[in-house]
Amino acid sequence: MACSLSSSEEQKGLEVYIVFKTLGHESYCGFHHGFSHHICVLKDPSSGKFYFTDLQSENSSISGGEIQLRFGEYNFFKPNHPLARIYYLPVGHTKKSLSEIGNYVREHPLNQQQYNLLSQNCQSYVRECIAYLAIYDPTPAVRNMRSWDPTRLLYSVTDPMYLTLEPSIIDKITDAIAAQV
Repeated sequence: MACSLSSSEEQKGLEVYIVFKTLGHESYCGFHHGFSHHICVLKDPSSGKFYFTDLQSENSSISGGEIQLRFGEYNFFKPNHPLARIYYLPVGHTKKSLSEIGNYVREHPLNQQQYNLLSQNCQSYVRECIAYLAIYDPTPAVRNMRSWDPTRLLYSVTDPMYLTLEPSIIDKITDAIAAQV
């Protein structure tokens, strides 16, 4: 990976988010809309570029199939309607570099293992990823999470440029209105 952070951003590090994608579709969802695919998204604050890592299974099978872990630059899907939202959980910052994360993904023991809906899935991989990233300033949403179920802690935005580690009360009000519509 040929990207590096500026010296001021290196002090703060990459921003870390979990993004929730609708299974089998190019859109995003919150848990209240059904099952979702979890993606660990990293934002380089100095360039505004997004990167991701996730777990895919061969043929997108939910029962078996060989696991493929991916890492690279992330491009958000274009909304398919004006009220489309990107659902995410703000996690915090990591001081890991993009090259360290790329090595972690390439060397991860889940590569080429068999997918298991209960134990070797995208949610468990994202949890492992977050642990590896050693988040040094977890957001209140993550600190207050009692279990790995961020159902009521999701935020949403219409444009990825508005992803933030510190959503405001206005963001929560907007989310509530969008949920009603």
